[in-house]
Amino acid sequence: MPTQRPRTARLRARQAPRARAAGVQPAVHIRVGHPAEQIIAAAEEWEADLIVTGHRGKGLFERWLLGSVSRVIIAYPLRRDGDSMSPSGTARPVQHTAASVRASDDRPSAVRTSKTVHEGANERADAAPLGIRRLSWLLSRRLLAGEHLLLWGPTGSGKTTLLMAIESQVRGRPCARTLQTRSLDDITCALERAYPGVATRGMSRRTARGRLWRAADREPVVLLLDDVGHVGTAMKGFLRRLRGGIAGVMLAADVDSPRERARLREQHLGYQTLRMPPLAGKAQRVLLTTQWAACELPALPLAVGRQLIRAAHGRPGWIVMCAELARDPVYWRGNTVKPALLALDTELRLRASKRALVGIARGSGLSAPAH
Repeated sequence: MPTQRPRTARLRARQAPRARAAGVQPAVHIRVGHPAEQIIAAAEEWEADLIVTGHRGKGLFERWLLGSVSRVIIAYPLRRDGDSMSPSGTARPVQHTAASVRASDDRPSAVRTSKTVHEGANERADAAPLGIRRLSWLLSRRLLAGEHLLLWGPTGSGKTTLLMAIESQVRGRPCARTLQTRSLDDITCALERAYPGVATRGMSRRTARGRLWRAADREPVVLLLDDVGHVGTAMKGFLRRLRGGIAGVMLAADVDSPRERARLREQHLGYQTLRMPPLAGKAQRVLLTTQWAACELPALPLAVGRQLIRAAHGRPGWIVMCAELARDPVYWRGNTVKPALLALDTELRLRASKRALVGIARGSGLSAPAH
């Protein structure tokens, strides 16, 4: 940064007289960060009416390789009094606003994968806690701006719920979510769901990805990739091609130990990492009480409830699984629950639940299409 200041000063001294001669009073502001993100942040902060950016005249290949600041800015909807201002200054409808998010709390919102509606995902996202809804709205804005993010946290911490809530906030754009991301083909299948009008049947997967990438280049997409395992070289390369405003991508990874966190760092994805925030203690107690009552179980002693909450470590998925398992008489001695056994089995079942969810999804329309 210090080495750029003299260059900025020289540029300012050279361009300021030209701007004044044209009747413009220039103001120079220096920001640190990604150029497109900082330009967008400044435009919203100043309520700018027009954004003018340069264009290097790069071709399709150079744009894919290097990305495009202008493309990211154009893809991002700037909010101005209920309208969205494009960088060219033309008003267009807002894709989503804070008011629309609040309204969606009271009525089912439309969850779509391109033109397809996933009603089940919508119902679960609409039932998400208020904190999740607020966080999902903030993250959806960043994804619509073309950012690539990595969400990590322990199993059962609510990452899938957050992705479903984000999916419900993304409107007016192709969007697809995976339940498990283990290979490049999983991403290809997600793009096929996002662009159902792109013919890929009978083609090689490489040819299909080329067609889908060109579709995303014309109409940017949001990809929500859940349960990401090892990201291989081919997957990294293709995700890199989706930068530059072509796609907003969020990867979600389970990290249950420092070793897994170190292994995730070693993959050198180059994404901004976000840790899934744990559920607050009061919210955990409310959730446990609600789930316990919904399962029609005997009253939960206060000491046992505290023990289970300590074992949950802020993971709402753990609490829901715990209440479901508590229906089994094996965890009871008369009217007293066995908290240690219940907590141990909940942890084991939770680790295996992702595989079961993926199997259910493959039979319900979220699976890869047959080729």
